[in-house]
Amino acid sequence: MSLVRRVVIGIAIVALLGAALVLLMPRYRAPLDPAVSDGATDTRGPSAVEKNALPATSEELIAAALKAGDLTYEESLLERAYALYDDPRLAPAFRSPVINWEAGMPLFLEVARNEARLSPELLSALEPFRARPNDPNSIFNRPRQDAVKALAQPVNQQARWVSQPVPFTKLRVWIKGTRGDLVTYVAMARAIWTKLPAFFPLPSIPDVPADPDDIINPDEAIDIYVMDPGVVDPRGSDARLSMSTWGWARPTKPMNATTASGYVLLLAGRTTEATVNTLAHELAHVSQLGIDTSEAIEDALWLGEGTGAWVGYKVAKSLGHTPNESYDRLDPNAVLTSTHPRPLFEYLGITLHTIWAQYQSWLLYESGSIDLGDDIAKVAWRHAAAPGPQGIKALNAAMPFETYFPRFAVRNWHQDFKPGTFLYESRDPTFRSHLKPNPINTIPVLTRATLELDVAVPPLAATYYRFRFDASVRRVTFQTQTRDIRHAHVWAIRKLGEEWKEPVDWSRDDQHVFCRDDMDQDLSELVLVVSNSHITERLPAGPAPRLLAEEIGCDFVDGWATSRLRLKDETQDMTYVSSRVPLSFKPRSIQDQPGNVQFDLMPTSVTWTASGTKGDCRVEGRAIVNIPAYLDEPLDPTRTAWGYMNVVGVDGGDFHSIQIPAVNASATMKKTCPGDPPIVSVEPMGVGHLLNVLSQPNTHIGNAVMFRGTQNFDPARIQNNLPMSPDSALSGLLNSPARGFITPEIQQKLKEAQSAMDRIAAERGGRMVYTFEWELQPRSGTPQPK
Repeated sequence: MSLVRRVVIGIAIVALLGAALVLLMPRYRAPLDPAVSDGATDTRGPSAVEKNALPATSEELIAAALKAGDLTYEESLLERAYALYDDPRLAPAFRSPVINWEAGMPLFLEVARNEARLSPELLSALEPFRARPNDPNSIFNRPRQDAVKALAQPVNQQARWVSQPVPFTKLRVWIKGTRGDLVTYVAMARAIWTKLPAFFPLPSIPDVPADPDDIINPDEAIDIYVMDPGVVDPRGSDARLSMSTWGWARPTKPMNATTASGYVLLLAGRTTEATVNTLAHELAHVSQLGIDTSEAIEDALWLGEGTGAWVGYKVAKSLGHTPNESYDRLDPNAVLTSTHPRPLFEYLGITLHTIWAQYQSWLLYESGSIDLGDDIAKVAWRHAAAPGPQGIKALNAAMPFETYFPRFAVRNWHQDFKPGTFLYESRDPTFRSHLKPNPINTIPVLTRATLELDVAVPPLAATYYRFRFDASVRRVTFQTQTRDIRHAHVWAIRKLGEEWKEPVDWSRDDQHVFCRDDMDQDLSELVLVVSNSHITERLPAGPAPRLLAEEIGCDFVDGWATSRLRLKDETQDMTYVSSRVPLSFKPRSIQDQPGNVQFDLMPTSVTWTASGTKGDCRVEGRAIVNIPAYLDEPLDPTRTAWGYMNVVGVDGGDFHSIQIPAVNASATMKKTCPGDPPIVSVEPMGVGHLLNVLSQPNTHIGNAVMFRGTQNFDPARIQNNLPMSPDSALSGLLNSPARGFITPEIQQKLKEAQSAMDRIAAERGGRMVYTFEWELQPRSGTPQPK
């Protein structure tokens, strides 16, 4: 928490000292109260990722052992294959409760690319894992000890698999059973093939048979193998062979350095919606193999799986299904498997492009498609075709995160804003409307306070704040502070009165002020979404955006003032008294001093009465000074009559300053000197200020605020009217955390200012003394009639 804040006292001090007097005051950051945060807890900071970390997968354990030299490279490949199928031969040290089903594609691509350098013994051991499901040698068909015997059996004794080409496509469906069992899956494959091109390219590389008589792969069609989920593990264990991942895509020949063909394994017995979703997903993977196999390595899997999950969602929707499987990946209320253990809406504050979130990230594609169209995945994979793994960079090229990730973060608020293009339901009526981020930093109902937002957000993540304002809060100011932080974004969702408005981007604005006495600015609730569009770097911790809730409104300030000036020196003893002057201040249209509210004086007039003596002569007079309004014009101290008021809020010191010069250059006084007859003459009346209040604390009475006071003002002793002198300001600076920035030049300037003020006070003090009295109060609507 910062301990200092600079406050510029006012233009009068600038004129007298030649520079703004800088005051350092403590800042208050209200704590976020988890007990009132919509049931959420505060997970800010790096510990959030650690707290929610998953156990290491078998593949991670094997990789660590390989790096440590506990395994040879070939041993690691075999252990990875065992882990993929939960083989009983997997070493106990590599067992994990979390199975990484997506490890298969990188493993099989790696083996295929290095096949010429691997030993025959390893290739033989891996063959059951690499073989197609309809191959007698496949792990799905024979126990280990029967694999060789199975190869010697006649084909007609092995032919438990039946297949059928899918009409008008380049697909073939296989199943263990009868041709009647194929009908449903053939129809689904045909329907998916017709819808897929709207969202992703169709598979482009045919699955070429090894030879013309190849029974296992008889043609160039992309094969889909429908797997029985209840088959007993043919390896001899009591378990059933796991296919709980619902579907796999596997690379196959022809294969070159960057592309491959492929086939699909599909779990049978699931709902139509789930089967369509999964099959479209896996066919997208086969298409991806034909674009660039380097995107299927471990570090780049996020792009492939996110794309596939989105394609499955879109195809299911386009065929009239409710894609509950897709929604479950977002929903904290859903029961997820070990494959997808984390619902997205509970982890929006953690970096999105992690391996655990590759399926859940389909929603980012959907958000991008709302803004850019359904070609979003196609465009991303055109960028992915560049040499080497592109990963998330390819999606960033298709939908620049600087623009579109903040919109995604706002959409995920998914509540409380006006229906429109920001809602997922704008295109998907079945999208689950109850989804909302968790945690939400819900701030207790605010009275007068200043709060700072913690914006050290991880890359591609967001933090959500919700504020509610008590009726006593009449002005709300939000200071953004992110103008120069490129990847920091702050979007606002405002509730004005009883109506929620569309989200707006405040990221590059200095501040926003809401004057709640104005019906159009009656901010009752505010949601702020802070997001980080950078792929790898956390946002810096500061400067922190701030929200100021104050009882001081932005409406007209009405009231009155009087002034009394005493001029007394060796030549005169004069008193000038003003009338009780009605005052109305109007807020300036542009408020360019964060935390302050500036006002211009509306037209009014002052009547001055002068009396006293000059030498032996008696002087008296009366003059009227009309003060015009200079609304929203630059301040000009050379004007003879004008008015300006600046209210500094609780964050900057909770005080106000007022300047109202009131001079009528043509006004005169009657001067009567002794003589016979008396000598009568006329001389200029002059006078000076109705008010020249440099600093006066604001007065709080319950929930109301007033600006009032009685103050003596001697221009020669101006330090008496300031919160601190240059000497005390220097002392405060040197004892603050900012002392390292206080250069010798600054110290010298402050010392010179103090010396000048002391000299003037000694020479001229007491010769000109004003007594100001004033009382002002904010009022709604228009100025009060006089």
